[in-house]
Amino acid sequence: MYPALSPRISRAAAGAVGVLATARPAPGTSPEAQVEVLQGSATRLASRLVATRTSTGLIQWSGVLRLGELPPGDYTLRLTASDPSGLVTRQAQLAIEP
Repeated sequence: MYPALSPRISRAAAGAVGVLATARPAPGTSPEAQVEVLQGSATRLASRLVATRTSTGLIQWSGVLRLGELPPGDYTLRLTASDPSGLVTRQAQLAIEP
């Protein structure tokens, strides 16, 4: 996941954060992706990512999360990519400070 967020970020400095992910999909598939910010098991923010296929067959997803809307606390950033054959999830921990 990009950016590689520091485990702690300032709420005042966070504002909107761009998200970029890249994958090499199976031939003939067009997977979708979304990114979520979780607090415990509750989803606080979610955004579908926009896909662009490169000339080498990679898919690059991009999107924006408005982390400045969240109160200070500990969160999990979760990226999920899916196609008809299944899904893949990656997670990273982060804390938003006042």
